[in-house]
Amino acid sequence: MTTRRNLVRTEALAALIEKHNAQLRGFPAEVVAAARKVSVDVLADLAARSDMARKVHDSYAAFGDRTAAWAQVSIKGVLEARGRGRAACHLLTVTRCSPCGVVKLR
Repeated sequence: MTTRRNLVRTEALAALIEKHNAQLRGFPAEVVAAARKVSVDVLADLAARSDMARKVHDSYAAFGDRTAAWAQVSIKGVLEARGRGRAACHLLTVTRCSPCGVVKLR
């Protein structure tokens, strides 16, 4: 199912870029930082509303802390190994294989 979703998303992105001249860009670092801060504040507010919300929040945060190092090794490492660990501001290039029609994003 994940593979099918990735294919559909890749095709949709290719259509946006090829047919509509969309430019794919990442959010500026300051926007990401501001969104992260607001997210932390909202989650803290929700966690303060009940013991169960605090328990869920703390469990989720602890899991994130425990898995952060692995994410750096696995996700970031794989993307860099594939040559896709570029800065978010870089645009992707879409190419379509003429014989088979497969879309590649670089």
